Amino acid sequence: MELSRATFRSKEESKVPSGCEIIKKETRLEVEEIENGFLVVKSADVKYIDESGNTQYCYPCKKYFSKTNPLKIEEKSLADKFD
Repeated sequence: MELSRATFRSKEESKVPSGCEIIKKETRLEVEEIENGFLVVKSADVKYIDESGNTQYCYPCKKYFSKTNPLKIEEKSLADKFD
């Protein structure tokens, strides 16, 4: 198979500026199984007040590679722990 296209995406930096007050933060963890392990994505929705008193939003996202499933605990899934 011949490669016809390749794209590089650098990581995005998105964070709440220093000196701002966080009003609300919701964090999500998503795990996707890939060929050689797991892709772990930790993302958040952040609502904050900037230094001028205006409400702003920020959506930071970090992606990691893991050889093991971080949602598996002692041979049981994390979901089974809450049953």
